[in-house]
Amino acid sequence: MPVVLDEVALDSAENVILGLMALRLREPQVRIKRIGFYSLWQFKKQRMTKLAKELGVENQFYFSALALAELANAGRLAQEGEEKQLAVMAANHDYLLRGKEWEAKRVGRYNGAAPYRDRDAGLRAAFPAVFAALDGLRSVTLGEVLAQAGADPARDVHEVVGELRRKKLDEFREAFAAEVLNPR
Repeated sequence: MPVVLDEVALDSAENVILGLMALRLREPQVRIKRIGFYSLWQFKKQRMTKLAKELGVENQFYFSALALAELANAGRLAQEGEEKQLAVMAANHDYLLRGKEWEAKRVGRYNGAAPYRDRDAGLRAAFPAVFAALDGLRSVTLGEVLAQAGADPARDVHEVVGELRRKKLDEFREAFAAEVLNPR
């Protein structure tokens, strides 16, 4: 199996998601059995394992790392930064990094020739249902909450938001399996 690299990923979640899309474009008939992720830091394992679960590929995802944080000059600071980011991801149920704070980081990292909003246009055209579902995961609107709550004004809003997030994540997983994981 060839090593396939995407050319537009700007964070670890995009490395996996867009990398698998790049593989599907290059090898449309191949069955994806194992997904290997190599990181410099061992402390990224928790983040990547949670991402694999969100993608629905946890049983075929293999994480490998080169170094332990305690062996590097800035390792302690890097690990502390990772712990803070993991806390934000957990609090927002956002291991796919769809929130505004992650988008702002990607914008800050981007230095391509095309406008930022067009950087993944080719992938968006090839995987429309995945990107529609990813875009839907960015937020839960008041209109969605009201529609989900129905005629019951006594429903707990946190419960309704949780239901919507799970529904949107399920829709994403279905689209990701259909367009990316399954052979075409």
